[in-house]
Amino acid sequence: MLNKFSLVISLFLVFNASALDAVNHLSNIEEQFITYQQANYAKDGSNNDGVIASNFLDTIPSGLVNNPNGVATGNNEYVLVNIEGPAILERIWCAAINNLNGKINFYFDGETTPRFSSTINQLFINKTTIFDSILAQNLFENSGGNILYASINIKQNLIITTEAPMYCHVGFKLLPKDTIISSWTNTNDISQSNLLALSGNYPKQNASSLSSNTNTVSLNSNQKIVLYSSSGGGTIEGIELNIQDLNFDYADRIYDEGNVRKGWALFKMKINANADSLFLVNKMNKNNLLFGINQSKVNVIVEGRLVGVWQVNNYRDYHFWEDEKFYIPKSFYQGKNNINIIIQYISGDAWNEFRYQTICDNVITDVLDIKNVSSQNSHNYLVTGILNNNVSLYTSSANARYRTPEPIKYNNKQILDSLYISIYYDGETSPSTTAPIGLFFGAGTNDASYMNALLFGNNNGTYYNYFTQPFWSSVKVEIENKSSIKIDSINTNILYTNSILDKKTNGYLKAFVKQENKSATDSTDYNFLETNGKGKLIAIVIQGVQDTVEYGPIAYLEGDERIYIDDAQTPFIYGTGTEDLFNCGFYFILDEVCMPLHGMSNSDEKYNRNMYRIFLNDAIYFRKNISANVEHGPVNDVQALYNSISFYYWQQDTLYQLTDNLDVGNTTSETAHQYTVYGNSNNINKSSYFEGINDKQLLQHDGRKIQDSVEFIVSINENNNGVRLLRTFDYSLKNQSANIYVDDAFVGTWLNAGANTIQQFKDDIFAIPARFTQNKTQIKIKVVAKNNWTDLQYKVYTLQNSVVATPIKENKFSNISIQLYPNPTKDILNIYSNNENIKQINIYQINGVQIKSISTNNNQITIPVYELAKGMYIAEITTSNNTVAIKKFVVE
Repeated sequence: MLNKFSLVISLFLVFNASALDAVNHLSNIEEQFITYQQANYAKDGSNNDGVIASNFLDTIPSGLVNNPNGVATGNNEYVLVNIEGPAILERIWCAAINNLNGKINFYFDGETTPRFSSTINQLFINKTTIFDSILAQNLFENSGGNILYASINIKQNLIITTEAPMYCHVGFKLLPKDTIISSWTNTNDISQSNLLALSGNYPKQNASSLSSNTNTVSLNSNQKIVLYSSSGGGTIEGIELNIQDLNFDYADRIYDEGNVRKGWALFKMKINANADSLFLVNKMNKNNLLFGINQSKVNVIVEGRLVGVWQVNNYRDYHFWEDEKFYIPKSFYQGKNNINIIIQYISGDAWNEFRYQTICDNVITDVLDIKNVSSQNSHNYLVTGILNNNVSLYTSSANARYRTPEPIKYNNKQILDSLYISIYYDGETSPSTTAPIGLFFGAGTNDASYMNALLFGNNNGTYYNYFTQPFWSSVKVEIENKSSIKIDSINTNILYTNSILDKKTNGYLKAFVKQENKSATDSTDYNFLETNGKGKLIAIVIQGVQDTVEYGPIAYLEGDERIYIDDAQTPFIYGTGTEDLFNCGFYFILDEVCMPLHGMSNSDEKYNRNMYRIFLNDAIYFRKNISANVEHGPVNDVQALYNSISFYYWQQDTLYQLTDNLDVGNTTSETAHQYTVYGNSNNINKSSYFEGINDKQLLQHDGRKIQDSVEFIVSINENNNGVRLLRTFDYSLKNQSANIYVDDAFVGTWLNAGANTIQQFKDDIFAIPARFTQNKTQIKIKVVAKNNWTDLQYKVYTLQNSVVATPIKENKFSNISIQLYPNPTKDILNIYSNNENIKQINIYQINGVQIKSISTNNNQITIPVYELAKGMYIAEITTSNNTVAIKKFVVE
């Protein structure tokens, strides 16, 4: 009895992971996760994101969530996310400044009463829920965005609703369907809080086992040297640099509190009675994103006499601190050691004051700290007309920088942009990483600034990168000075261990660097990562600069991110704006912010923004490929220069193979797959679009709406580690769901929440665990519809267990439309489509190993094959309507 019980348990994955596990196993890419984000982006591809009801997954009267026969209370709840478990919610971001008392409700596992309910105020502003301040950060700390990072387990289902429509993203990952997991029980994850608190310090648990290679080097212009090399296997755990030539005098952000008012203030200041010059200096917050007029006027009255009007102009959207000076003539203070001053509001923007100084003959004689009670009392400070509104909330405290003088900034930029680090693994001739140090350490190339993120940053002048970097035969780290100046002193420290990680489960750290100037007439997204293989995206740094203000300052930030994985034509990550991707909001309304997992570390008058985000528990996994993109402007219509680095873990993977394709609506394909409908069904034949980067490409699909159930047979490879179904469906029907069976065994429920009645085609993936598929060459799929289920196409991908690939089988049903000639061939192969254009051609060896990939948009293409060895090959041809033909050809 015990042995039988043990056998049953061994078939399932018992999930128990934390943020601490994630940071200690950064390079592990073996997990069978699928990462998603549900967000209220505009469903027509426009820039009309956010609060309109049609952008939410659903609108349900309060009292009817999971309870259609209940009693509605009269209020509506807008569905932010509807997740079918087992899964883990990892991130909630929202931008809400109005209805802060609107509730967010969490309904688990069919509950009709929310297990967790909180207002925006309670969760983010006042922080009175169980989530501590490092997990739940508010828009004042976070430059316009509220963010909750908390791993919340989902056993069966989670629906999150809000009573206050707002911009919102919810990120989560689906676990294998046979995972054993219990739903969240309203508790805080202390380990995650403790981990994030380590930002700026080495965060992994193996610190005591590390060795250190330290050095001090200087580099002439165009000189390259090796910092570190090693033969044999091991792991680099950290790289630290301290560059003496950088100037950090303006690198730190300074926090202060003050008053925002439309009244008067009275105070007394000490001066030098015999001074030849006297200036009154006010430390001001000059945030122009919060003010409309960009001008403030006050009367300055000294000892009861009007000195003049103090007018402050030139508010801005970066580095808000500025010491504004007002000159007081000698006749107003001569012979006095103290003067009484009144600052009386006249017009324009509200006056803000954080610290007053008197400067006599260039010497500070007195300082009034506005929010320091002792300082107020000693200066007899009295004030009227303090504002109590959003502007006051945003400006009465600030954590900002002063502007760096241009010569200092120029020198810093030259070093950060031109000093390159390159890393070679296992005998590579081209490095896995070659990047300017500003990007490699996350802080940007525009100026020296402090930022303490979890895995990269600049801690008081020491740049650090703590991404795990495994290698198995050798490693070499080089540094190169590409600037025109000599760099005199660089202190370096390489942290490493001789521990060799399992190559089957760990990937190489890759860093993809790109720069592109997108014009306002370029309708394509900025693509910041494109790669084939298996891995996970772990971090991005995007530095954007907008040279023109034709569409408004920083308008390129209106662009949404769209991230695709594993041949899906629908982005699994789709956002509402670039600063939202980095967990902030409203164009980084409070300027620079540096949090453990995200932020904007550098800004300037050129609309430069250096933005970073670390994907830790919410890493974006891919098994076949990934394409990560962001729009430049509302609909790719704003000029912007991008400079970016994407960190990802990677393996060359030929184990994720397309082994079958069912084209629903194609009689030949349905017959070949024994596609059988039970009960009623309706035919679908329509032209529409996919969401995302191809939302202007009109496509035609036919298929069926299933009202009861359907069965079909698909081919897979016998030696497998599971199977994934990539389904194309008609997304115009809301909340599609079905129970999925393999060979009559229940696997799980497939849910596609929400709908899109404009861009009506959508792709999604359903992962079938290995215990349902191992040692089989074909499986019977049964789909039992629960609500609105539609089928247009199924692609079947087998996850191989080893590099010994199973041959791909030729599919016969597509012979009528695709021709290959000459066949056999010696030098060239012509591929011709009778009906529609060819979109993609993949060439495989007969054992299933891919050797060539070609993108096109023609009905005929000629491919050179003279370099191929003699033998049989497979051509996988995808047409513009996504029909896939698999054809054999022979090279003589």
